Amino acid sequence: MLKALTFMSWWMAIVPEWEGDLMDGFAEHITRFTTTMKGRWGVICDLERDWPVINVPLYVQNKIPFFYLWNFKARADTHFSRLNPTLNMTYWAI
Repeated sequence: MLKALTFMSWWMAIVPEWEGDLMDGFAEHITRFTTTMKGRWGVICDLERDWPVINVPLYVQNKIPFFYLWNFKARADTHFSRLNPTLNMTYWAI
């Protein structure tokens, strides 16, 4: 059930008119079910494996906590240089 609610929350966030093709009353029920969730659980991303599908702006916009694995391969890949924890900690400290 939790997976279904999580999927629906995701779907509602990425599809602007998600309730358009639903029968009367369904959108209200879905909205009520998804609002019963106490909070966002968050997302753990493996940068090397998941980078094509990671949607950081969506996570930030919907206040979904996200975490990523920072290992040697990610650190060595310039594609992920903006996600360097040391760089980010320095930025936020200033």
